[in-house]
Amino acid sequence: MMADNPYGLDLATPSIALQTDDLEAARALLLERGVTAMGIGEHSGVRDFAFSHRRVAE
Repeated sequence: MMADNPYGLDLATPSIALQTDDLEAARALLLERGVTAMGIGEHSGVRDFAFSHRRVAE
């Protein structure tokens, strides 16, 4: 995922994993609150998305 970062996320910060019953709603809430997030994808059978608290310089 780090090689394909079209959203310009700051992926240099440590990663954390969170669990939710509704991935789409969780992503939508983060976006609503101003968090930058990639689209939902599937990796090794697990649906997920990356997010960052700030944008890197464009």
